[in-house]
Amino acid sequence: MRLAVIDSTVLLAGLIDGDNRSAGSQVVDQMIAGELLFLLSPATLLDYWSVLLGPEPMALHGMSEQEMHQFLTEITLNALWREPAAQHNVSEPGFQPFWDLVSQESEAVFLTYRQGLLEASKDDPVVMTPEAFNSRNVPTVGLSLAHRAGS
Repeated sequence: MRLAVIDSTVLLAGLIDGDNRSAGSQVVDQMIAGELLFLLSPATLLDYWSVLLGPEPMALHGMSEQEMHQFLTEITLNALWREPAAQHNVSEPGFQPFWDLVSQESEAVFLTYRQGLLEASKDDPVVMTPEAFNSRNVPTVGLSLAHRAGS
């Protein structure tokens, strides 16, 4: 099983998707259940907070601020915590903390739904969608996230 660094776009997609079998939902369910090895740092956790607690994402995922705090606490408890030094100079500063984590661990991959990044990295096996990641790993089926919108 490979280590994953999860972009906030994957978390948001997994939270708003009512289909528990979608790749984004599976990633979120595996994070909650402690069945996915994923890396987290202070900077990536801050990114999750700022993105997922924004007004538009809050309307999309339907979770209260308290529920989001609980969700982020649960995934933090299941994460492999790292405090990497900045190692890459990326063109988009918002990605710096994610690349720093990926570069720290040779087995790490970056899961994202950001089309521009996926297209720019199409020949880089480190950047992939959750669908590609799940097809290479044993997916967890049947887990459900009680907090997910529409539940």
